Amino acid sequence: MSHSSDESGIGRRDILCSGGSAIFSSLIAALLGGAKPARAQTISGNVAEIDRATVRVVTDNYHFALSPSGKIGDVEVGRIVFPLSDQPPEKVLLSEFGLSMHLETQRGNETRNVLIDFGYSSPTLLNNTTSSASIRPSSTPWC
Repeated sequence: MSHSSDESGIGRRDILCSGGSAIFSSLIAALLGGAKPARAQTISGNVAEIDRATVRVVTDNYHFALSPSGKIGDVEVGRIVFPLSDQPPEKVLLSEFGLSMHLETQRGNETRNVLIDFGYSSPTLLNNTTSSASIRPSSTPWC
C-alpha cells in the first residue's frame, strides 16, 4: 500500500526509501571494495603438547557469585564465590563491559602465563587479579 495519493503507484516515501538504501549500499561497497578475507599461515612443525591448561576469566560482563564449582564432562569449572556470612566480603570480583582472561599452561616443570585483556578499565583488572588466590601478578612468570 502506497503512502501517497499519486495515481502512478510510486509515492514520495517510496523514492526516499529506495534512494536511502542505494546510498547505504554504495557506502558499504566503497568501504569494503578491496577487502579480502585474511588467511592464517599453515603451522610448520609440531604443535607443542602440554600437560595442563587453565583459563581463568578475570573480567567479564557478569559474575556468577552464587554458583558452585563443579565438573562438566571432563572440564573442571572453578568459580570464586561469595562466602555466605553476616559480614560483607573483604574483596569481591567486579564485572564490567569487556573480557580479560588469564591463560596458564604447564609442561613438565615449565609454566607459562598470558593475560589477554579487552577490559574496560584497569582498576577492575587490578581488583580482580588481586582478588583471586590463583593469579599472583607479582610472582608469576609471564610470556
